[in-house]
Amino acid sequence: MDDELDEREGRGPGTLGRPVTYIWDIRNLEKPKQTGYYQGPRTTIDHNQYILGKYAYQSNYGAGISVLDISSIPEDPTGRWVKEVAWFDVYPEDDNVGEQGGSIQFVGTWSSYANYPSGFILINTIERGAWVVKIQKPLP
Repeated sequence: MDDELDEREGRGPGTLGRPVTYIWDIRNLEKPKQTGYYQGPRTTIDHNQYILGKYAYQSNYGAGISVLDISSIPEDPTGRWVKEVAWFDVYPEDDNVGEQGGSIQFVGTWSSYANYPSGFILINTIERGAWVVKIQKPLP
Protein backbone atom coordinates (compact mmCIF):
# COMPACT_ATOMS: atom_id res chain seq x y z
CA MET A 1 0.00 0.00 0.00
CA ASP A 2 1.18 3.54 -0.53
CA ASP A 3 -0.01 6.94 0.64
CA GLU A 4 0.56 9.71 -1.87
CA LEU A 5 0.25 12.39 0.79
CA ASP A 6 2.79 11.18 3.39
CA GLU A 7 5.74 12.57 1.39
CA ARG A 8 3.91 15.81 0.63
CA GLU A 9 2.77 16.35 4.22
CA GLY A 10 5.98 15.03 5.79
CA ARG A 11 4.41 12.23 7.85
CA GLY A 12 6.14 9.11 9.20
CA PRO A 13 8.88 7.68 6.99
CA GLY A 14 7.60 10.02 4.25
CA THR A 15 9.31 12.96 6.01
CA LEU A 16 12.43 12.09 4.00
CA GLY A 17 10.54 12.86 0.78
CA ARG A 18 11.13 9.40 -0.68
CA PRO A 19 8.21 7.12 -1.59
CA VAL A 20 7.10 4.71 1.12
CA THR A 21 5.44 1.37 0.34
CA TYR A 22 3.73 0.00 3.44
CA ILE A 23 3.60 -3.79 3.86
CA TRP A 24 0.56 -5.35 5.53
CA ASP A 25 -0.34 -8.85 6.70
CA ILE A 26 -4.03 -9.21 5.82
CA ARG A 27 -4.47 -12.92 6.48
CA ASN A 28 -6.92 -11.92 9.22
CA LEU A 29 -9.08 -9.24 7.60
CA GLU A 30 -10.52 -8.26 10.98
CA LYS A 31 -7.04 -7.57 12.36
CA PRO A 32 -4.72 -6.36 9.56
CA LYS A 33 -1.19 -5.69 10.76
CA GLN A 34 1.46 -3.46 9.24
CA THR A 35 4.70 -5.47 9.23
CA GLY A 36 7.13 -3.04 7.60
CA TYR A 37 7.80 -0.77 4.68
CA TYR A 38 10.10 -0.15 1.74
CA GLN A 39 11.44 3.33 0.97
CA GLY A 40 12.38 4.23 -2.60
CA PRO A 41 15.71 5.83 -3.52
CA ARG A 42 14.50 9.10 -5.11
CA THR A 43 12.62 12.18 -3.95
CA THR A 44 9.09 11.82 -5.32
CA ILE A 45 5.51 10.91 -4.46
CA ASP A 46 4.35 7.32 -4.85
CA HIS A 47 1.04 6.54 -6.47
CA ASN A 48 -0.69 3.56 -8.05
CA GLN A 49 1.03 0.22 -7.81
CA TYR A 50 0.10 -3.21 -9.06
CA ILE A 51 1.42 -6.59 -7.91
CA LEU A 52 2.19 -9.18 -10.61
CA GLY A 53 3.83 -12.29 -9.23
CA LYS A 54 6.93 -11.30 -7.31
CA TYR A 55 7.05 -7.74 -8.64
CA ALA A 56 5.31 -4.49 -7.75
CA TYR A 57 4.97 -1.97 -10.57
CA GLN A 58 4.76 1.41 -8.88
CA SER A 59 4.14 4.83 -10.37
CA ASN A 60 6.23 7.47 -8.64
CA TYR A 61 4.98 10.69 -10.22
CA GLY A 62 8.06 12.74 -11.26
CA ALA A 63 10.46 9.81 -10.79
CA GLY A 64 8.54 7.58 -13.23
CA ILE A 65 7.92 3.87 -12.82
CA SER A 66 9.77 1.64 -10.37
CA VAL A 67 9.66 -2.14 -10.55
CA LEU A 68 10.23 -3.67 -7.12
CA ASP A 69 11.20 -7.26 -6.37
CA ILE A 70 8.92 -8.13 -3.46
CA SER A 71 9.67 -11.88 -3.39
CA SER A 72 11.35 -11.60 0.03
CA ILE A 73 8.18 -10.45 1.83
CA PRO A 74 6.78 -13.91 2.72
CA GLU A 75 10.06 -14.77 4.50
CA ASP A 76 10.80 -11.27 5.86
CA PRO A 77 7.73 -9.01 5.94
CA THR A 78 9.71 -6.03 7.26
CA GLY A 79 10.55 -4.86 3.71
CA ARG A 80 14.28 -4.93 4.42
CA TRP A 81 15.04 -7.06 1.34
CA VAL A 82 12.63 -5.43 -1.13
CA LYS A 83 14.68 -3.91 -3.91
CA GLU A 84 14.20 -1.88 -7.04
CA VAL A 85 15.10 -3.95 -10.11
CA ALA A 86 14.00 -1.59 -12.90
CA TRP A 87 13.20 2.09 -13.29
CA PHE A 88 12.18 4.45 -16.07
CA ASP A 89 12.01 8.22 -15.57
CA VAL A 90 9.30 10.08 -17.51
CA TYR A 91 9.92 13.55 -16.05
CA PRO A 92 13.65 14.42 -16.15
CA GLU A 93 13.00 18.14 -15.57
CA ASP A 94 13.21 17.64 -11.79
CA ASP A 95 16.25 15.35 -11.69
CA ASN A 96 18.60 18.10 -10.48
CA VAL A 97 16.29 19.42 -7.75
CA GLY A 98 17.49 18.87 -4.18
CA GLU A 99 20.13 16.47 -2.88
CA GLN A 100 18.51 13.28 -4.23
CA GLY A 101 17.03 14.75 -7.39
CA GLY A 102 13.30 14.80 -7.90
CA SER A 103 10.53 16.84 -6.40
CA ILE A 104 7.42 16.40 -4.30
CA GLN A 105 4.94 17.44 -6.98
CA PHE A 106 2.08 15.85 -8.85
CA VAL A 107 3.91 15.66 -12.19
CA GLY A 108 5.05 12.74 -14.36
CA THR A 109 3.41 9.33 -14.19
CA TRP A 110 0.02 8.76 -12.67
CA SER A 111 -0.25 5.03 -13.36
CA SER A 112 1.23 2.11 -15.26
CA TYR A 113 -0.09 -1.15 -16.65
CA ALA A 114 2.26 -4.11 -16.94
CA ASN A 115 0.07 -7.18 -17.31
CA TYR A 116 0.35 -7.50 -21.09
CA PRO A 117 1.45 -10.89 -22.51
CA SER A 118 3.91 -9.02 -24.76
CA GLY A 119 5.87 -7.77 -21.75
CA PHE A 120 5.26 -4.14 -22.68
CA ILE A 121 4.41 -1.69 -19.92
CA LEU A 122 2.08 1.24 -20.60
CA ILE A 123 2.94 4.32 -18.53
CA ASN A 124 0.24 6.98 -18.31
CA THR A 125 1.68 10.46 -17.72
CA ILE A 126 0.18 13.79 -16.83
CA GLU A 127 2.11 16.01 -19.26
CA ARG A 128 3.21 13.74 -22.10
CA GLY A 129 0.49 11.21 -22.75
CA ALA A 130 1.46 7.55 -22.70
CA TRP A 131 4.84 5.82 -22.93
CA VAL A 132 5.27 2.19 -23.88
CA VAL A 133 8.39 0.53 -22.51
CA LYS A 134 9.75 -2.98 -22.13
CA ILE A 135 12.34 -4.38 -19.77
CA GLN A 136 15.16 -5.67 -21.96
CA LYS A 137 17.02 -7.99 -19.64
CA PRO A 138 15.37 -10.70 -17.56
CA LEU A 139 14.36 -9.61 -14.08
CA PRO A 140 15.98 -11.50 -11.18
